Amino acid sequence: MSWVESESVSQKMKMKSLEAFKSQKPQNIWILKTSWYPEIIEGLEKSSRGFLEELGVKSENITTVEIPGACELPFMAQNIIRQSVQPIDFLVVLGCVVNGETPHFNFVCSLAFEGLLRVQLDTSTPMGIGVLTVQNLAQAQQRIQKGAEAAQAAYQVWALSKNNFKQFSIQRPQDLEKGI
Repeated sequence: MSWVESESVSQKMKMKSLEAFKSQKPQNIWILKTSWYPEIIEGLEKSSRGFLEELGVKSENITTVEIPGACELPFMAQNIIRQSVQPIDFLVVLGCVVNGETPHFNFVCSLAFEGLLRVQLDTSTPMGIGVLTVQNLAQAQQRIQKGAEAAQAAYQVWALSKNNFKQFSIQRPQDLEKGI
């Protein structure tokens, strides 16, 4: 199977799985975004919100919080989840870390991603992580759609976990090719 064929199978799987979730409507979504590189973050948030709106999520069910930087994401995510009056369905976490001339980039990325993973596991709250790790702002601009992808990932994990995996079957690529 060529790369082109596997890509189309992957897209079929993604679309078929997304259709199964569309009846699920989350009521409490939080978007955490960093304040560095506002033009990039604004694009990530717009693509994230665009995906959620396509699903029919009401804008009043989405709360956005801006925080200083990527290292603060895990702490804020954990506190928002713990202190929310209403249970949070999922979070979409957006940021941009640009590699510089020092090892600081590696530390920031490790702290942010490992911390966010720990928060997800400790709180059982799905997160879509749309934190770009790039060499320059041109690369970041090319990845603006990652906001939508982060929202989609969080939404799908939330819908699956909400239904205890009973309602959805996972199809193998070879089954999709056969039309099964």
